[in-house]
Amino acid sequence: MHVIQIDFASPVYDEGFKLRQNNFFEPYQATIELEEIAAEADYIHWGIYTDQAKLVGVAVQFSNQDRKTATLRQLVCQTMAEEQKVELLNAVEAVFRDFGYKKLTIHTPQEAITSYTTQEYIEKGAPLELYGISQQLVQKKL
Repeated sequence: MHVIQIDFASPVYDEGFKLRQNNFFEPYQATIELEEIAAEADYIHWGIYTDQAKLVGVAVQFSNQDRKTATLRQLVCQTMAEEQKVELLNAVEAVFRDFGYKKLTIHTPQEAITSYTTQEYIEKGAPLELYGISQQLVQKKL
């Protein structure tokens, strides 16, 4: 898997947003308001690709000044086998580790927490509402 930064409001961003719509917003009955989409202009967007250059995942990173902890507002992948999800997650972790981050924090729907805790993530704080659904912050030391 390859993780590449993508530009907000570009054709690749639009392709990634469609992936998010199909694999997160619709299945979880989550919502995103126009103001939230506009606010994404300030975030860092990552496309996750296969060796065949197929977009299979998207990460939306808060643009924070803390160079120790990278925080993902969202990490979404298309439907795939669990081992492929682990490979995707490992690729994302490697990118942030290479950038010098010490921890990776991800917002995840309550239903998906087990996918992270089996990969050495721990729950941080109380659940919060994001995109109109209950989500949990999970964190891993890189």
